[in-house]
Amino acid sequence: MFDRTRQWFVIWPLAEVITHNREAWSQDGSPARRELAGFGDDGTGAPFCVPRDGGSGVSARSPIDGEATPLAHTVADFWSGWETGTLPPH
Repeated sequence: MFDRTRQWFVIWPLAEVITHNREAWSQDGSPARRELAGFGDDGTGAPFCVPRDGGSGVSARSPIDGEATPLAHTVADFWSGWETGTLPPH
């Protein structure tokens, strides 16, 4: 999903998901980071992530302190919140 107004991929192309995650995991080898798989970002460097174990929840992971802020219970809820501008601040 490409945001034409702001010129970035909110949801990364599938071919880039693996590349982005490998880079993130090599830069931040913390166990907490490896438990998450990024699938897009907010345009400021905070990736949107889901648990790698298949659990529920979508979060935004801060590139500054590494904390993950919960945004939605499901990817569908995340997308609905993104489109309506109702996601929690992160």
